[in-house]
Amino acid sequence: MRARLEVAGKQAQWEQISAAANDRYEYGVRFGAPEALERAVTLYRDRALPMYPKLSQEWAVTQNNLGNVHGVQGDRTSGKMGLALLSKSEEAYEAALLVHTETASPDQWAAIQNNLGNVFGVQAQRASGEVVEVLLARSVKAFEAALRVRTEAGSPDEWAETQNNLAIALKDQGKRKDGALGLALFVRAEEVLEAALRVRTEATSPVKWAQTQNNLGNVLMFQAARLDGEAGLVLLVRAEEALEATLRVYTKATSPYSWAGIQNNLGNVLKKQGERTGGKAGLALLARAVEAYDAALWVYSGSGATRNAETVQQNLERVTTLIQQRSAP
Repeated sequence: MRARLEVAGKQAQWEQISAAANDRYEYGVRFGAPEALERAVTLYRDRALPMYPKLSQEWAVTQNNLGNVHGVQGDRTSGKMGLALLSKSEEAYEAALLVHTETASPDQWAAIQNNLGNVFGVQAQRASGEVVEVLLARSVKAFEAALRVRTEAGSPDEWAETQNNLAIALKDQGKRKDGALGLALFVRAEEVLEAALRVRTEATSPVKWAQTQNNLGNVLMFQAARLDGEAGLVLLVRAEEALEATLRVYTKATSPYSWAGIQNNLGNVLKKQGERTGGKAGLALLARAVEAYDAALWVYSGSGATRNAETVQQNLERVTTLIQQRSAP
């Protein structure tokens, strides 16, 4: 009896620590708070992980959770430190897969495959040359593997999540391909996102719907870049509408970090519209792009998200230069 009580007490303590770590993780994701993410790492790594032996179920769950936190940290951190954090995330997921196999625990295995796909995608954004192609191929492969388990009929929410993530990888592949092949990848990414929106509706899952709309806006923007004339402008308008729609869900007050990301994406779309539009109408679109970038920079500059702030600052400088060139006599 005493032994059973000790086991139950240990399990309850592990669950309590894990819940506290998850709270810090979710707060850090939502508000861009690096200290909250670091606290989550400390709780998972130093307190939850040592409580159970290697290759136990609890050990594997903690490794997956640790991979999630390091992945977010790596995505938001520039330079070698960001790459190191992404490597830690990958290592944690691979460790979890030692326990969670497709045969023994397919649902957990699929979730980790989905997580790995995300990390490979972020690593690809930092890489160069042939390594990028390899990482993106690994990302797509991981998502497609997860979809062997995550089906629309059997697990629609998880299926839609992986579809959403797969579309991002396809978009990134499309950016590296010229001509018809690149355009085909963008079209496939659009189709994958539209499929996910069968499950992710604004009424039933507004946050996930907004995530998918955000990604759809980006895909349409890149697709538009491959098309001249009216066809490209139509896609840019659709991209703007998709991004504006997400702001019904993501607000600066409730979700500042996500709101800032959408503002940056919206600035990109408005900039591209302005580049294709002459006269005062074009300048007005470029001015709106400046406003969107300024809004994103206001959030990122105070959140410790150095890589994001650097990206937005570069975007802002480009559109400012373009306005100056257009305005010159």
